[in-house]
Amino acid sequence: MYNPRQKKPKITILGRKDITDYVRSFVLHMRKTEGRVLTARHRDETEYMKSLMNDPKNTTYKSFPDFRDGDYFWHHQRVDFVTSNLGKGFVFYFICNSCRQRAKYLYEYSPLQSPLCRVCCRLPYPVSSRQARYMSRLLRKPYLSSEDKQALVRRAGIRIEDVVAALASG
Repeated sequence: MYNPRQKKPKITILGRKDITDYVRSFVLHMRKTEGRVLTARHRDETEYMKSLMNDPKNTTYKSFPDFRDGDYFWHHQRVDFVTSNLGKGFVFYFICNSCRQRAKYLYEYSPLQSPLCRVCCRLPYPVSSRQARYMSRLLRKPYLSSEDKQALVRRAGIRIEDVVAALASG
């Protein structure tokens, strides 16, 4: 399980797999190879799509084959779905092969092992600095004059170059 105090190893991510792209490519593959038109409008159709995607012989989501025997390093990736909160359709998720949790994205860190979720790969979210948050909060106040903003920025110890760069970036 994930321990936040444990030192995070340096992991190079080879790629990020998105469930939306995966489902779209699976539907196109099934339409091209077998002539099936799959939709996820009703629960029965969605269950059928899920069973097809969880069957390793139908999935196109595989690693490269081993040069010795031609067998894939990992064979399939399980998916699951939930009802959309809008009440129209369903939302698909990957099932992480390590922790068995739902994930919208999987990260491929080794070509020999199946991709894992962000928690299992121990990928941190980018941390914004307190100074950058403070600066953006100051710049969004429409009732302050430019002189007042400059005084607040000087008092916070933020350089004018940072303010100009923040304004230029949007």
